[in-house]
Amino acid sequence: MSARRQSCFEGSSGRAVAAPGRLLLFLFVLLISANLAGAQDADSTDRVYKHRKVEVEEALQALNAYATNRLPVLEGFVNANASTIAKLENPHYQLRVEIESQGPNQTLVSIVAKITAWSAAEDAARSQYVVIPSNGRLEQDMLDRLSVFLEKGNVERSVDRNSEGRAGSTTNRSAAPVEDSAASPASSPGVAASGKGAGSSSHSPSVGAPPAESPVDRPSAPTSSSSASRVNSADPSALATCDLVVVSRDIPTDTENGSDPAVVERLIEAAIPHLRPGSTLVLMSQVSPGATRALAERVQSLRPDAGIAVYYWVETLIFGSAVERFLKPERIIVGAADPARPLPVTLDAGLRRFGCPILPMVYESAELTKTAINLYLFGAVTYANTLADLCEAVGANWSEMVPALRLDRRIGPAAYIRPSLGVAGGNLERDLVTLRGLGQRHGVDVAYVDTLLAHNARRYRWVQRQLEGRVLDRTGRPVVAVWGLAYKKNTHSTKNSMALRVIENLRGRAEVRAYDPLVKQPGADVPATLVESRDAALVGADCLLILTDWDEFATPPDAGFRSMRRPVVIDCVGVMDPRRAALPGVEYITMGRAVRA
Repeated sequence: MSARRQSCFEGSSGRAVAAPGRLLLFLFVLLISANLAGAQDADSTDRVYKHRKVEVEEALQALNAYATNRLPVLEGFVNANASTIAKLENPHYQLRVEIESQGPNQTLVSIVAKITAWSAAEDAARSQYVVIPSNGRLEQDMLDRLSVFLEKGNVERSVDRNSEGRAGSTTNRSAAPVEDSAASPASSPGVAASGKGAGSSSHSPSVGAPPAESPVDRPSAPTSSSSASRVNSADPSALATCDLVVVSRDIPTDTENGSDPAVVERLIEAAIPHLRPGSTLVLMSQVSPGATRALAERVQSLRPDAGIAVYYWVETLIFGSAVERFLKPERIIVGAADPARPLPVTLDAGLRRFGCPILPMVYESAELTKTAINLYLFGAVTYANTLADLCEAVGANWSEMVPALRLDRRIGPAAYIRPSLGVAGGNLERDLVTLRGLGQRHGVDVAYVDTLLAHNARRYRWVQRQLEGRVLDRTGRPVVAVWGLAYKKNTHSTKNSMALRVIENLRGRAEVRAYDPLVKQPGADVPATLVESRDAALVGADCLLILTDWDEFATPPDAGFRSMRRPVVIDCVGVMDPRRAALPGVEYITMGRAVRA
């Protein structure tokens, strides 16, 4: 490839994973972060790493966590409506990173993204920088990148003796944007950035929202070679230099779990006129069967002589481990107009870097494979829940049965066979709703899909039965402790979270105190008091509900449950193992087993 012909190929964190040379990245999305966090309020995002503070600090520096960067698009990264976003220009973001040592090999990292943009008013005197609230996706992306970096051992372990002494302080840094515009501040408002002095516990060069009467500071020059080699642009015309363009914007869902592909369609429509002749366009968003073929036809109709190839790359990520699954896939599924033809050189080279099988198939097969995977997983959850209910009814113990099932090769060790309150998070539900509509339009019997969705909707009754019979009917206005608000562990997403539904149904009937390691603001008008530790939630409680399968909930607190008024533990996710945890005098209830008093 010549120096003039560059590749646009994004990895999990906006990094190039394909062709060598200087890469021009048009960021339709920040690939994995867009799938991680959902659209929720996130004033801060925290994660604990089993590494020394000095190692974490060096990793963050290597990842350029303290740089000021242009944000290619605001949509999908901020809590603002479309009409507000349309009025904003030149967005930038800066991560405020706080690091706290919690032991010899344990470090807490908290990140807050500050996003600024220029709001141009008709009256120029009223134009100014504004701060737009982040929805948490930028923060989650950096935490996941840090996890992968540390797990791969990229941090230099042979730290000199003085490093530990520096761990409690910071070095004055200048933050650099990835793109250095040649325009003047007057014509293209910049972002002011300055490092904090030594002795501060927070690494956070301030992101400017300067007074209207003050000149805007020019960003400093890039501070590393990796910064200098990347150019981000929100201008679709930048695609003219790209051999390969990957569109991986997540498709949002409505309250009924239906898909709304309009945001992706708008991005693609903006891109098509600027695609370089002979380039490759890859769609990675979750679309219905037929969508990629329709896209290929659309590209052909608008650019009939451009020879642009269109492919579909199936995304099979999981909340909480999305970056790892992206970097280490079991296989890569590629939809093509003609799967017998070799893949374009740039795409093929990029995919082969993952070191896993590549499975080409026609567009519709690839699109349906994505949905088929989620249908199978949904069915496995329903299978486990149904049998767990039978275990409770006949005196069997589901936890004793599971090892025998996992050792059966037809089921396997990774099978989704742990009982729960049902499928949450929105993604699997979306695919089943899509399948049901697809089947109905084509006259296919979708009674199985209807059954799964109906069973999932009813599954919530399990916790209702336990609360009614063991807590609410025995105490006038009980105190209910809740462990877990996220819909699953290792994420701060509360979309379709059963925990929030449980708490809402306790409104006016109980006092609720809730704790979650990551979720600090679960949303507006949640009738619960959020506390800072799981122990604090237990004090004086008549019941503990465990609603998220965080690892720290697997064992009881050191003091046991003695601080509770009535030691009733309802484990709705089966995370606590009573065979390992001493639970004297505790009424322990979980799915698939007889009540353990």
